[in-house]
Amino acid sequence: MFRDDTRPSGQRLRGPVGRRSAQDTVNELENNGYKVVLNKLGAGPLDRCTVDSVRPGEMVTHAAAAGGDFVSRIVYQTVYLTAKC
Repeated sequence: MFRDDTRPSGQRLRGPVGRRSAQDTVNELENNGYKVVLNKLGAGPLDRCTVDSVRPGEMVTHAAAAGGDFVSRIVYQTVYLTAKC
């Protein structure tokens, strides 16, 4: 099961919700190029925690020349993940 949060740009951020561990979710997000900021509630190991929420954060961009014009290229997108242990 997935929970959708709308980004300001209208894109969707899909964060896994349910039986997967918070560690699995962090790994998946990082493998997809996201920088994950973790807020962990409790003292258990992350692989035994569940995901409470995934929220979009700041998009980091870099201006690059493209044929005489400058375009913004996305370097990475930050997401905030709250895990409950």
